[in-house]
Formats: sequence, structure tokens, C-alpha cells
Amino acid sequence: MPLSDLESSLLSTHKSFANIYALKHAMSRGQQQAPEHIVGGKYVSKYDRTLVNEETRRKKLGEALGGIDVKGSFGFQSKPTAEEKIKTNSSIRATHMVEKPRKASKQGQTSKRPIVLVPPGFSTLINMYNAKDFLESGRYVPSTTKKQGKEKKEDIMLVSRTFGREQPVMYEVTDRCPNKNSPRHRDFWSRVVCAFVTGAKWQMADWPFKGIEQGNMVDTFAHVKGFHLKYDTDTLAPIIQSWDVTVLNLDKNNRHKDQALIQEFWTTLDRFIGRRHAHLKF
Repeated sequence: MPLSDLESSLLSTHKSFANIYALKHAMSRGQQQAPEHIVGGKYVSKYDRTLVNEETRRKKLGEALGGIDVKGSFGFQSKPTAEEKIKTNSSIRATHMVEKPRKASKQGQTSKRPIVLVPPGFSTLINMYNAKDFLESGRYVPSTTKKQGKEKKEDIMLVSRTFGREQPVMYEVTDRCPNKNSPRHRDFWSRVVCAFVTGAKWQMADWPFKGIEQGNMVDTFAHVKGFHLKYDTDTLAPIIQSWDVTVLNLDKNNRHKDQALIQEFWTTLDRFIGRRHAHLKF
């Protein structure tokens, strides 16, 4: 088995180093006229390390050691040519040009999370106090009960929608709308998919749709799906009857019917989002 390094070569008992000793003796005498041989079509000195390439030196030294492949163990390295320097520098530049992917800038990006609007205030059947229980769990809890439990009213909350989904989908719920000069205005209304309406016009005071001031709600409910939640024992207000909204009749006494009602809500909303807001994650 061939040896691969200088130390092992020197320890070998089967190698003759007569050629090496002769070579060292010749170099120590400072011979001016070293034997010449052809390298690259030119006559050069046998010991001129600036002209004889690395492979030739290794071959000569390996032959002198009895056929050992020295693999550069002697530390002799040729000076790189101009062409080699160019290739090396090009490789270094190419390596530095490979950068890690940059994080996408948040500027100009919009969320794909749908928004559900609920009426502001406390007296409505659904509001920021009890919307999460109803939309997330399909269980209606009167807001009076939630408030007695000292529930804190939030401006925005997240609801995990699981009805009809293998994986939860997050929705934002809020009762506040940004004003028309807010940088959030455009993104906000592009994500509003539905609103629980009471019939009071002041609820839509900051909404950006045409015809609201004149009482024409066609454009509004073309962009936002309207829902009206009421007890099944209550009379439907005439103004709600004139609007294109879905009425959800809440059983006043039987909470076991809440599940069927919330299923109706999500099924109806899914159809609307698929037509009008398919870019959102729902």
C-alpha cells in the first residue's frame, strides 16, 4: 500500500534516499548550470521553482522517493499565474454574491385575515363582550352576563374559526372603524367581510360606501355581508326588512339551538367571501 506523507516515507525501511541526497548535495554546491528540460515548450532550469509547475515537482520528488505520491506534503507551492488569480478572484466574488434571502418588507403588504364588524355599545345582542363565545364556540352568552363577570372590552380581538375547517382560521372582530384619513383605511375595508347591523344609521357613519347618507344601502351590502341578530320572539324592524341582510333568529330560551344558528352564519358568510373576497384566507 503506497504511503501518503513525508513522515511515513522517511520512516520506511524499504526506500532508498540516494537520489535525494545527491539532489541536496548538488543544490548546496550552488551549481549554476543545472540540467535543463522542456516545460510548456520552453527550456528551463530543472530547479527553477518559479517556472516548473507544481505537478512536475511533485512527480520528480515522488520518483526520487521511489514512486511515493507526496500530495504536496513537502510544502512546495507554485506561484499562481495571472489567469489563476482572475479565476480565484471571480470565485470569491461569486461566493459573496450568494446572500441569504432577505425578509420581505412589510411596507405595502396587507393581511389576508378577514374582519367581522359588530355594533359598538353594550345594549345590542352581539358586541365585543360576547362575540367571541358566539363566533368561536357557537354558544350565545348575553353581554350582561359577560359584563357582570368583569370581562374587559377590547378594541380588536381574534376569533379562531373551526366550524367547517380542518385547521383553525383566524378572524378579526372589532367595533371600531378607522377614519378616512387613516393609513389603515384602505386595507381595513378590503378585509371587512361582514357586519352585524342594528338598523341604526349612525352605525355606518364612518363607512366608505356610496348611498349611506341617502339611506341607499345597495353598495354597502354588495361589499359587506350584512347580518342582523335578534331573538325569535322579537318583531323585525321595517328598516332591516328593506336591507339585503341575513336575519339570524336566536332562540331566547334554548341554548342548544345556538350551534345550528352559528353554522348557518358561517355557511352564508363563506358563500359571500368566495364571491367578493376570495383573496382573503377564510
